[in-house]
Amino acid sequence: MVYNQRWHNYTTLRVYFMTCLSAMNTKARQKFAKSLGKKIREVRLERGYSLKHFEAKQYSIDRHALSKIELGKTVPSVYTLYKIAAVLQVPLGNLLPNSD
Repeated sequence: MVYNQRWHNYTTLRVYFMTCLSAMNTKARQKFAKSLGKKIREVRLERGYSLKHFEAKQYSIDRHALSKIELGKTVPSVYTLYKIAAVLQVPLGNLLPNSD
């Protein structure tokens, strides 16, 4: 999946994201989840946030859920990605892994 700047609109990005995920086979989805989680963890650590610190931020997500995302055990919803990007104060595109 390649992020495009025109997808700043939540609805457009959500439809695109869900379409891409539904088209992926299990192996591709797992690879995407791991790449996404790794990227989110890199940005979080660059910002100096621990999982606990991240959870304490307003509108944040549970640290256990974030841990599962970072480990690639689950793919977050677009809404959750928006919340993560907001806490980390980065554009959503910065969290998406580069395409292979």
